[in-house]
Amino acid sequence: MLCLSERALEMLGTPDAIDVAGAQWLEAERLQPWSDARRFEGHEFHPGLRLALGAACDYALAVDPARIARQNARVRQRLAQALQERFGWQPLEAGLPDRSALLTYRLPEAFGDGAAFVRRLADAGVHASFVGPQHARWALEAAGLPGVLRLTPHYLTDEDEIARLVEAIETHESPRPPLTLFHRHPKRRQA
Repeated sequence: MLCLSERALEMLGTPDAIDVAGAQWLEAERLQPWSDARRFEGHEFHPGLRLALGAACDYALAVDPARIARQNARVRQRLAQALQERFGWQPLEAGLPDRSALLTYRLPEAFGDGAAFVRRLADAGVHASFVGPQHARWALEAAGLPGVLRLTPHYLTDEDEIARLVEAIETHESPRPPLTLFHRHPKRRQA
């Protein structure tokens, strides 16, 4: 987080380059920098994230990337199967190679605000995210979607965590049409 005085903000003006963290989309081809110090923050270049990435790479190499890939494919298949069996949901990636455990689902309008739905899942202990136009404007517009719910299990995701997601959706499901999902981080275990 960057904090700057009003005088410093005025003196620094607008950065030469901005990214999705430093601005908001106003329309398809126009970004508006934030008026506060957020306009100087870079979404992709956080030093702590770089250190964490190095540690994650070391850990993945110790576990064996091929083993992780096989387990990710099993977890992805099991999660997609559970949501298909219980709710009839199909991931947007249906038919594509299992290159990651990531699954994305369309959120029907009847479920309302995707960010609010993700907060309800969080209240039930399920980590998920709603990806809207701020982070995927062109892809969403091309697909005719206002946003997507994203689930991202990984090789440590177990059956209990998948069951918790299904239960959280059942608990928060109202008499509305079934949801089709885009980003979920199951509760992570400490290594």
